Amino acid sequence: MKVSDALPETLALGSAGHTLIVAGDDNRVHVLGLASGDQHGTAVLTGVTNHVVGAVISLDAGPVAAASLDTTVRLWRHGPSGWTLATALPGQGAALTVAFNPAGARLAAAGSDHKVRIGHITTPHQPRLLTTLTGPDNDIYPVAISATGDVAAASLDKTVTIWRPRGGSAGGDAQGFTTYAVLRSAGVDLDSLASSPTDPDCSPEAPTGSCDCGTPTPPSPAPRYAPPPAAP
Repeated sequence: MKVSDALPETLALGSAGHTLIVAGDDNRVHVLGLASGDQHGTAVLTGVTNHVVGAVISLDAGPVAAASLDTTVRLWRHGPSGWTLATALPGQGAALTVAFNPAGARLAAAGSDHKVRIGHITTPHQPRLLTTLTGPDNDIYPVAISATGDVAAASLDKTVTIWRPRGGSAGGDAQGFTTYAVLRSAGVDLDSLASSPTDPDCSPEAPTGSCDCGTPTPPSPAPRYAPPPAAP
C-alpha cells in the first residue's frame, strides 16, 4: 500500500488495530482504515505548514493529534461529516512529540522549548492547559503518560525525566506534579519511550477488586541514577 511520496517520519496504530496514522514531510497526516467497514475510513488531514514529526491516535480511536515543526499541535476529531480540525495549539518552539494517556482525556506535547505541556482534551475543540512541566535542558522527542498520571519525557540532554501527580492523584491538574526521578543514559541519545497501557481503573484510587492488576504497591522513594563508570 502506497500512502504518498513523502518521507514518513512518524506512525501510530489504533488500539484495536483498525486505524493506522502515517505522517511526514508532506505536511499531512494520513489516516488509513485497515479493517472492512472501519468507520474512520481513509482520509488525509491537512492544515499543517511544516513537517509532521509526531502523531498519535487516542486509544479509544478518538482524536488524532500531530506535532509539527511549524510550532503547532493540531487535533482532529471524527464525526458524521468525517475528520475535521478541532483545534490548533500554538507552541513556543518546534513541536516534536505528542502522546495521549490511555483514557484519551489528556494530551502531552513537547519539543524544542524543553518543556512538556499537559492538556485536558475531553472536549477537543476547547482544550484546557493543565500544567507545564520543566526540567530537561534540551529538545524533547518522546513523551508518554501512564494510566495513573505519571509523565515521562526523553531529552537530547540524555535524560529521561519522570513527573508524578502530587498526592497520588491521577489527574495532576488540581495539585500539580512533582519530579519523581531523572534517569541519565550512558552517553546515548534516547529516541523512544512507551508506557504500559494499564487499565485506567487500576489507579491507586480504584476500589479493591475493581481490576485484575493485583494489589497496588506503594511507590518506592525516587531512585538516584548516574551514568555507569567509564571503561578502564
